[in-house]
Order: sequence, then C-alpha cells, then structure tokens
Amino acid sequence: MSTLTQEQRDRKNANLRAARAAAKAREDAGMLPVQTATVKKPTPAKKAKTPVRRVPAQVPPPVASPTAHARPRKPGSGGARSNSGKQVAAGDIMVVIAFRGTPAQKKKMEALGGGAWVRQRIDAAKAP
Repeated sequence: MSTLTQEQRDRKNANLRAARAAAKAREDAGMLPVQTATVKKPTPAKKAKTPVRRVPAQVPPPVASPTAHARPRKPGSGGARSNSGKQVAAGDIMVVIAFRGTPAQKKKMEALGGGAWVRQRIDAAKAP
C-alpha cells in the first residue's frame, strides 16, 4: 500500500509523462534515448534453506529446593479456602453416585426434588 497522497501521485505521474514525452522527442530527433523510468533492482537469488538439526533439550540440574529462587509469598494469600464448597452435616461424608436414565426420567427426577429426593428414597427403603 502506497503512503503517497493523491496530489503526490498526480505530480509523480505528470513528471513521468513529461519525461517520456521529452525522451520521445529526443528519439525522433535522432539522439540516443535516455532512460526515463526507474529500473527495479534485480532481487538476489534466495538462498537454499539448510535443514535445521534438532537437538534434544538439555534438562537443567535440579536445584537444592523447589522454592529456592521463588519470590517469597505474602502471608494469607492464595491457597485453598478452608470452608469452600457445599456444606454437609457433621460426620457425613458425601460421595458421587452416577446412574443412567432417559431424558424423561431425568426431568421427572428433577421435578420430584433431584438428588435430595433420591437420597430420601434410599434412606426410607428397607435394606435387602
């Protein structure tokens, strides 16, 4: 994309037309032609790419401590939050139970109360 303004392009084209007309007049008068347009420089031949030899990465030697070069942490920043997540009754450990069903059964289960309804039905059932 050219960075010339329209006025600069017009002036350049006018100069080229004038130079060509002058060269034509000299040629008609029997004089040697003068080159009026700029000639593009020939582009150098591209060098053939040499294949790059891949070398396995060098593993640095282990440091004395994994945090030897780490920036010291501010106290109380980051890390797991102690009371995050859904709270359960004291002493109860919750596990995930997955079972298969149809999309209609899933809608019905959600309408009946979801996981809480399933847990209630399991607790109310007699042990086999």
